[in-house]
Amino acid sequence: LMKSIYPNPAKDIIYIKIDNVKIEEVSIYTLNGKFINNYELIGDHIDVRDLSKGSFILQIKTNQGNASKKIIIE
Repeated sequence: LMKSIYPNPAKDIIYIKIDNVKIEEVSIYTLNGKFINNYELIGDHIDVRDLSKGSFILQIKTNQGNASKKIIIE
């Protein structure tokens, strides 16, 4: 499902590449599972400048299921 998410580590923008699926929601959680925020997909990326430095879980909900990936903000 998940093609690529880059750059990782990221500073301000994360690009999300997924083929032939409709992304319905992009959410960020702490590593402990605490919800932080939903992010609007702008074309093929999200703006994560509001996140502090650290590690997070990026969760993507699509019309074909969900996927999650650990991301690092520096």
